[in-house]
Amino acid sequence: MPGLAGASPGSPGPPGVSPEEALDEVARALADDPWTESWPLVLAGVVPERTRLGGLPLRLKSRDPWRLIAVSGGRPLTVAVEWTPQGLRPLTTWDDDGTAVIL
Repeated sequence: MPGLAGASPGSPGPPGVSPEEALDEVARALADDPWTESWPLVLAGVVPERTRLGGLPLRLKSRDPWRLIAVSGGRPLTVAVEWTPQGLRPLTTWDDDGTAVIL
């Protein structure tokens, strides 16, 4: 089943937002409820690094993101994450065929 409903033609995974848009969304969520401990996001066009994703810090307690880095191959991709005050926790990404890869 390539891609997901709502995904753009030719791009694997659901539509996502830029890291800047994600930070704006989290800021709005925190303004509504300052005790928010986590927030789901889908980031689009981000390149994973060992400690960062799209320039945003990864959660230190998360496992090393080697699987995410391997799927990326150095290219930008779409990643479903959980935002926490300690950093992002990667959950799922999509490979070039649109297959979900659980992280």
